This record gives sequence, C-alpha cells and structure tokens, in this order.
Amino acid sequence: KYEKSAKDAEAAAQAFSRVNTDMNATKAQVEKSRSQMNHRNDLMEKSKGDYIIAVETTNNNQHEYYHQRWPGLINQMQRCEENRIEQIRGVMVDHCTIHAGIIPHVTSCIDTMTESCEKINPSETVIY
Repeated sequence: KYEKSAKDAEAAAQAFSRVNTDMNATKAQVEKSRSQMNHRNDLMEKSKGDYIIAVETTNNNQHEYYHQRWPGLINQMQRCEENRIEQIRGVMVDHCTIHAGIIPHVTSCIDTMTESCEKINPSETVIY
C-alpha cells in the first residue's frame, strides 16, 4: 500500500511540476494540481506511518516469539521430559525391588523341586 501511495505521490508531483511550468495552464489548474499533489503526499505519509507501525508490531511479535514464547515452550517441554524420565525411573526401581523380593521365593521353590527330584528312586517308583 505504501509503494502505491508513493508512486501516486510521485506522479502527482510530476503532474504539478508540468502544470506549474506550463504557461498555458490557468491558476485554477495549478491550484487543483497542487491540491492533488498535497492530498497524495498526505496519503503517502499516512501509509508510511501505517507501514512503520506494522513493521514495529511485526518486530515486537518476532522478538516476543523468539525471546519469550519459544524459550518458555522449550523449558516446558524440558520439564515434561524430566517428569517422564523420573516416572520411568520410578517404575524401573519398583520393578527391580519387586523382582528382588520374588527371587528368594523362586530360589526356595527351585531348591525344593531339586530336593524332591533327587529323592526319586527309579527302582522304588512304579507307575501302573
């Protein structure tokens, strides 16, 4: 929008320059051309101001995104990952503790089974 306003203002300035230097132009034509040029310059300045505001807003948003939102998001993701790892660690510790508690029972069962197997006498054991 600013580029169009700038081109229009430049064209109006050139038109005013031509009319102002034209000896056959009436005073009304010169004033109309001057008025048109001033109006176009005002529109260009307004567009320029709007453009500057838009650029500043974009820069502020970009700064906020890269210096506040993005690092905050990364930190939040890091905390989530740390919590997930902590929970997995807890589950693994619980698993190991439970297995450590079961192993003596399993060992006892295996020992009992081994003793029973060793007591088997083939000559005394008859299956009919």
